[in-house]
Amino acid sequence: MFSTKTPLIIAILFSSSAVPLHAQRLDALGSIHASVGEFTRGSFSSPAATSGAFARSEGRRTYWLEGGAVGGLGLGALGYGLSSACPAHTGSCPNGPVGFLIGASVGFVIGAFIGDTIEKK
Repeated sequence: MFSTKTPLIIAILFSSSAVPLHAQRLDALGSIHASVGEFTRGSFSSPAATSGAFARSEGRRTYWLEGGAVGGLGLGALGYGLSSACPAHTGSCPNGPVGFLIGASVGFVIGAFIGDTIEKK
């Protein structure tokens, strides 16, 4: 299937397209790690800092759970219907409950993303 020259050709392609490390801007990655370390060092030092973080997260209430439930039930029912519509003797379609679970998991994620954009009043 492969000739004996294939590894040589692959090695030449990788070596000719290699980018030097200074061109990849890896120094910015080091500064990100340094700033994360400074942030986490002071954020959990006092109870006041953690209570402020919880207060900010509780202030934004969204419909992510409701959207996930609606999306999961909707696409789960669609998955169940599509899986039961397949002929049984082919073996290429999942059975009804598996089709429901596949549709529900995808639908929950999509519904949760959509519901997270809508804030509760």
